[in-house]
Parts: sequence; C-alpha cells; structure tokens
Amino acid sequence: MSLEMDLADFLATVRGGVVEGRVQKCVAILKKGEVFNPYDLVKTSAEVVERASETTLSSGMFGFVARAIEKADDLHLAAKPQVSPAADLSKVIASIDGGRKEEPKVHVDLAAEVDKLKLQGLPQPFWPKSSAVDAVATEVARLMKRGIAEPYVYVDIKTFVPAWADLQQTDAVDLSEDECDQSKGFQALAAVLQRGMGGTPAKHRKRLDIVRWQAAFDKLALGCATVPHQLSYPAAVAHKDICMRVALQAPLKDCRAALGVVYDEVARKSWAERKAVGEHNLDVCRAAQCLDDALLRQAEAIFDVAKTANSGGGGAKATSKGSGGGNGKGGAVRCYKGGGWGHVASACRKGAAKAKGKGDLVCYNCGKVGHKSPDCTMPKSGVKRHADGSQKAY
Repeated sequence: MSLEMDLADFLATVRGGVVEGRVQKCVAILKKGEVFNPYDLVKTSAEVVERASETTLSSGMFGFVARAIEKADDLHLAAKPQVSPAADLSKVIASIDGGRKEEPKVHVDLAAEVDKLKLQGLPQPFWPKSSAVDAVATEVARLMKRGIAEPYVYVDIKTFVPAWADLQQTDAVDLSEDECDQSKGFQALAAVLQRGMGGTPAKHRKRLDIVRWQAAFDKLALGCATVPHQLSYPAAVAHKDICMRVALQAPLKDCRAALGVVYDEVARKSWAERKAVGEHNLDVCRAAQCLDDALLRQAEAIFDVAKTANSGGGGAKATSKGSGGGNGKGGAVRCYKGGGWGHVASACRKGAAKAKGKGDLVCYNCGKVGHKSPDCTMPKSGVKRHADGSQKAY
C-alpha cells in the first residue's frame, strides 16, 4: 500500500474498508477542497478540509476524513529514508540537494612520510595530530582543484598544539602585568578596527604564548613537511629560528617576546595570500629562511597600535617623565618601580619600595658610611665630604 493509489481506492482501505457510498461522498468533498490524491492529505487536517470544501461534515464523515489523513501521514513517514543519528549528515544533505558530492578528504600516511624524512627513530607520541595534517592536505587538494598550481596553506597553529600543552592560557601561565596589558591592548585594537569598519567589536582571540608556540610549531613543521607545496622541514626549522630571534630581540624594541609569534602568523598568512593571487615565482621555502623586514614592521605595528589603544589614545593621561611619545609604547606611562607600563610608580601594585638601610647612608661631615651628618661624632669640618673622596665647602 502506498500514496500512489487512486484517491477512492485509498479511502476504501481506511480501517479495512467502508461503505462505498461514504467513499464516493468523501471523494466529492475532498475534491471540493482541492484534495485530488492521497499525497494532498499529508500534513493537513479534517478542519482544513471542512473549511476548504465549505462543507459542514457530519461527525461520522469528520472522523473518516481524520483517519484517512492519519493513514496518509503514516505512509508518507514510512516512505522517507531513515537516518540514524550516527549517519553522515553531509551525505544526506548532498543526496537531497541534487546529488552534490562532498569534497574528498585526503589522508596522509604519517608513518611512511616520517620514514621519507629519515626520522624513523622518532616515537609516535612526538608526531603531529593526524587529523590536523589531513586537514592541510585536503585544503591543498581543494586549492589545486580550483586552479592554484602550488598553493601554500595558512594553518592556525593552535590545531597543532600537543595534548600535554593543550591547556587554558590562564591555567598554565602566570600572567604578568605586561601580559595583561598586551591582552587588553589587542582587544582594544580589535574593537577600534571593527568600529572603523562600521561593525561590532569581535571577540578577542588569544594568541599562544611563546612556550606553547614552540611546542605547536615543532608539530606543524613535521606535519606540513609531509604535504606537497608546504614548508620543507629544513625551511620550517630556519623559520622557527628567525621567529625566536625576533622574540628574544623584542625587549630591545619595547615589545613582548610574543612578537615572534605574531611575526610567524603574519609571515605565513602573507605567503598563503601571495600564492592564492597567483604569485608563482614566490619560493616559500626560500622566503622562510630570511627575515622579512616589511613583515617584521607589520608585526611591530600591531604591538604599537595595541599599546596606544590600551593607554587611552596615545598618552592622554601620561603625566610622568617620558609621557607623550618617544618611549616606544605609544605614549604610555612607565612605572620605574616595578618596570611595567600603564601606571606611575606611586600607583604600582608590586609593593612598596624597600626602605634604605643604615648601610646606604653617607655622612657629609666625615664622609663615612653608616650614619648621617647630624649624628656624626666628629668635629664639624665645614666641608661636605662624599663617599668617593670629593669635597665641597659649605
């Protein structure tokens, strides 16, 4: 039995058959309500049929129509493909949506590729996540299918963070005052840029600290070396060395060590974009082995703008020495007690300065250390003596 039957034949099967006169009368009422086949009964109701046909149904006819609708609904439901919760929903959607095929996933045999890199002795726990490597290979295949000859794929390095380092930032890192300033600065920068484009501020995305970045980059370097057109393993090692050099030199530029992390992100995004627009002469492996001054300035600019936004727009509240620019922090005030940025020494929370002990006192009468001139037992000389041996009359 199915909904393919004639309307009269279908009605005759309701509840094992009914009086022929009632079937014909019901068919006439249903056709007045524009119900011409059993499919038209699906997901309707006796009340709708009554209104559409402009006919007042008797209680017997009303119940008969309701039973016919219920049976049509049951047959329609039984005809639908049953999908288990564990089924691949994307395949079901593709079959409904005109048979659109899903992009094939590329699997990388890490064991074989690690052997090709002559790293046979590397234990499996030190390998990158197979799912992360497969995602890179699948994206490379997709871009090549779109006509990009040698695509380079930018990968969010967080997908390669090993399990032992995959912790919440606040759970694993004791954030210093400068780290907090940096986090707030990036958040303020994102809000400023979003408002400038007429949008709503985006949720702040934390970057990895330098320690977790190193752990994740080691996995990324090995994983991407097994995928065509990505960084070779030697080139990735050279790029990491450059990023660490940037990180270690960052304090000289008044930046956090995380500048190395930002440089890596900016560089890999730049290579991916240049490859995507057809810059075929770009040798990514060669570019990775050289420090790009333009990309470094771009990374430094992120910190400069972030600090400016964090300090309230270029040092409007800067009242101590060095305010108003020239300190590399966008005009922010620096505390000379704790060394942090964004507050003066009198407002420092790192504790009161240590009081001077008697060993730091110098007597201007005799020039000895350990007491002040009013407490000196030597006769008044009329000469101000200093610890370095110099003298000055007074």
